[in-house]
Amino acid sequence: MACAMFVPAVENASSESGPWKLFMHPSSRYSVSYPRDWRVATGPKGDFTIFNFPRERSIHGVVLPEHGAEIDISAQEFAEDAVDEWIRKDLLDERPDYRKTINIPNAKCDGPQSFVEVSWKWEAGPGAYFREVAGYFVVHNRAFRAQLTFWEGDAEESQYRSILRHMISSLSVSRRKE
Repeated sequence: MACAMFVPAVENASSESGPWKLFMHPSSRYSVSYPRDWRVATGPKGDFTIFNFPRERSIHGVVLPEHGAEIDISAQEFAEDAVDEWIRKDLLDERPDYRKTINIPNAKCDGPQSFVEVSWKWEAGPGAYFREVAGYFVVHNRAFRAQLTFWEGDAEESQYRSILRHMISSLSVSRRKE
């Protein structure tokens, strides 16, 4: 099977395509589609974070305002047990609501073929909980985590989950030069 070649772009570059934009991160060598109306932030290690609200709605001490959501994509070099170890570190003392493997239909050869989806919640304050849904996968010897955070009970939960899964399915990784 032949794969399209990854062409590095200027950091934070995006291309327009319907309701989705394409983010390409040359130093981390991956691209991913994200909703055009979400805001982008990048981290120093190749992390890519999007928010569904303007920065002025951020709450000091708690990043997400009511009905706010965030999706963060992180990458690390692959190790034999990278996905399971990453899940263990993320959960710490939290108990997952579920953990399941999801196969991606018609997956691209330079993207994930499947991912492990894990969901849990944690207390942000008395009686207030954040819900976390994360997809963990490996592409071209690199481990990735795409993590969604939102307030427990948010009516948009199914839409947020759908966006997360679309982003995971859209992710492409270039092979490192040998």
